[in-house]
Amino acid sequence: MKIGEVSETLGISVSNIRFYEKKGLIGPDRDKESKYRNYSEEDISELKQIIVLRKMGVTIEAITEVLKSNVNISDAINSQLEALNEEEKRIKASKDLCKKAMSEVRDNPKELVYLFDYVGEEESHGVKFPVIDELVDGVAKYVDVDGLILSLPFGGYLYTNTRFKRIVTTAIALWFLIFIGLVIYLVITRK
Repeated sequence: MKIGEVSETLGISVSNIRFYEKKGLIGPDRDKESKYRNYSEEDISELKQIIVLRKMGVTIEAITEVLKSNVNISDAINSQLEALNEEEKRIKASKDLCKKAMSEVRDNPKELVYLFDYVGEEESHGVKFPVIDELVDGVAKYVDVDGLILSLPFGGYLYTNTRFKRIVTTAIALWFLIFIGLVIYLVITRK
């Protein structure tokens, strides 16, 4: 089956399929003459597994480990369920904060300041709110941190270390801020 047919059959984009190939999750054979990819039933089955795991929110890294049989599927799903439960708690905390703001804060945004102390108090009692990492997450969307890490010595080991990936992404974000600051400084002092 050709990539367009697979895309239509499974209801995912061609670019998603190519992304999964790039990440090494599937490896269809190529026709020797035309060089077109030929997706076997096994490839389609693997794509279906990937789609189900992605619908659960499982990361590409975790899916890679599952498909390589380095991680038991039950362990991966349990881990994802725990992560989703934590996210659900964060969402509930945010919803409760919105309800509190709606009931106690009228039209003056300055009244939200007192909720800052409320958030701190709630966090001190173990309530978890969403993490505020807009800059780091924004940079991560545009930088191939995974490719950068994999190109380093011991990159395969570092690639599986989520904390290391976060550090690299933060360093790139800081570099970007410094670069933008320098450009602004040069533009301003040039006048």
